[in-house]
Amino acid sequence: MRYRAVLSMTACFAVACSGDDDGSAGPLGVVSDLFDVSPEPDVYYSEGYSVPAPGLEQYPQATASTLQVAGHLEGQLRDIRLSGDTTENFGSVDSWPEGGYLGMNVALQTPAGAAMIILSFSGGLDHPVFLEGQWTSQRELAAQLEPGYTGQQAISVTSCAGPTLGEYPYEQTAIDYDMTVETDPLDPSTVVVAVGASFYVDEQSNVSSEVAATVRFVRPE
Repeated sequence: MRYRAVLSMTACFAVACSGDDDGSAGPLGVVSDLFDVSPEPDVYYSEGYSVPAPGLEQYPQATASTLQVAGHLEGQLRDIRLSGDTTENFGSVDSWPEGGYLGMNVALQTPAGAAMIILSFSGGLDHPVFLEGQWTSQRELAAQLEPGYTGQQAISVTSCAGPTLGEYPYEQTAIDYDMTVETDPLDPSTVVVAVGASFYVDEQSNVSSEVAATVRFVRPE
């Protein structure tokens, strides 16, 4: 099923332009072989940004935790070749009695431009992918056809692109994606999310390009 869902222009802009990277480094560890991503041994974590949960103000009992997030991107987004550790990494997880929300984004500047991948998980850390270890866009679409679907355990994979970090005139939802989740065997407190996603080259094209993203976050205590 082909879909070209485009987010509002404020979405990538708001995510990209808030917070500062504190530049503290952490170890990378194991990455899923599924996407053949071979990151460098060092990566930057950021702790100073919180991705707001949709409608969080409706839940006075909600709790929020900022995540330590790190990332690595390979592939191509529009005309931007990607290969390296991301340097702007943000995320947060929120929970309330009826559910939760986890949002993360990782961005990389290259000579050809800047690219960002955004991962959103309705249901937060209770989303089945964190228990089962795998999810796909086809499974997401199938879930939407099930009776009683409310979107409370949906996953979104989105890309943003532009000339520089924080300036993203182009954004698209993935045509399709495959996602795996595993605990880093060298650091049980760290979750590794590996995503292989396809995006259209531009808004008028049927041609797609591939991005492999590895996003790591420290599970909040």
